[in-house]
Amino acid sequence: MLRIILLSFVLLLAACTGPPAEFADPTKLMLPVPSGPHALGVVDFELTDNAREETFAPGTPRRIPVRAWYPASSVSGEPRLFATAEEVEHVIRGFNNVIPQSEAVVASRADLPTHSYEQAVPVDLGPRPTVVFSHGGFGYLGSNTSLMEHLASHGYLVLSISHPHLSSATIHENGDVVPFQQSLLDGMNTAVSAPDSKYLDAYISPNVSSRLEETLRNNESFALAPHFKIWQKDFMHVIDRLEAGDLPDNARKLLPLVDMSRLGTFGMSFGASGSATAHQDDRIRAAVNLDGGVFDSRLVDTEIGIPVLVMHNDPALAGLGTPPYPHSEFVYEPLATMGSNPDIFRVGTTGATHIAYTDSVLLPPAVREAEADGGASGGNHQDRNARRLKLVRSGC
Repeated sequence: MLRIILLSFVLLLAACTGPPAEFADPTKLMLPVPSGPHALGVVDFELTDNAREETFAPGTPRRIPVRAWYPASSVSGEPRLFATAEEVEHVIRGFNNVIPQSEAVVASRADLPTHSYEQAVPVDLGPRPTVVFSHGGFGYLGSNTSLMEHLASHGYLVLSISHPHLSSATIHENGDVVPFQQSLLDGMNTAVSAPDSKYLDAYISPNVSSRLEETLRNNESFALAPHFKIWQKDFMHVIDRLEAGDLPDNARKLLPLVDMSRLGTFGMSFGASGSATAHQDDRIRAAVNLDGGVFDSRLVDTEIGIPVLVMHNDPALAGLGTPPYPHSEFVYEPLATMGSNPDIFRVGTTGATHIAYTDSVLLPPAVREAEADGGASGGNHQDRNARRLKLVRSGC
């Protein structure tokens, strides 16, 4: 499981060198053709956790949107678009309120066919390795579509989950559109912009004791930190429903594919909550952290007990002035023996920024180069959105 995900990112990061010949439209995201033997199906559905109240909507239950990709035996109709018109308007454009994007970036995701079909028939090959993914803070369900398709083409059942109020926007199945909470973005910005803030000391202080002290402080005081644990509960609820065979009618075709004995979690940035969930859920057999900070002190100085792949961006491209130390340096293993566990893989990716761990790395080169964080070395890393980018790059 860890090997194929690592290979997937090697292939995706290689896309930074330029567009392959088959990409005829230089204005669109360059979604690679999945390399596995299977055709692809995709289905959207929603799970409601009636045992939990929505933090920002008292009196209503927590609703978790899910998009699942799966290996298919046959497909029909037209492939699903990367983003529907409604998703482009609310979700893709919604991210402009976090980090402004050019119109070319928005247009690159509009009217873009993927390789997945909504009416596809699942393969009849028995249970498949099952992985649950989460985007980063203020991200969205389809932020890593290329990786989801790659894994599904190799026989994985892949579920991407989203988190209302801390996604760029959430479109619920009943039509409700829920934007992100401005108070969370304001709190995130304050963490790096307040004159007396020591938030970034957790990453850039040359003193290891200071970094540890500030890491523990951030885990308690950072505006987004309580939501890291909420996201872990989202993961566990989705896993509970898979284990119980309790999915909505349109997603029940996935149940024969679920393999609880080969279950993994992974996520990008704040989606590192998936790897953290493994600390309290022994159904998870392996986890992947794609350049994410871990805002849960229960993972500090602790043996997580399963294989974990941690991928880091290039510190020279972090835009922090001083190259940061690895964001995972205090988690997943006891401090006294840190770095000795052969099941904890920590991999740096030279030339990759934080955003390179999303489909933004597949933007057309000319578009990517013009963005504040182009996804790879050579991008324009100016101060247009410096404060917000600093925090995003630190793993939120």
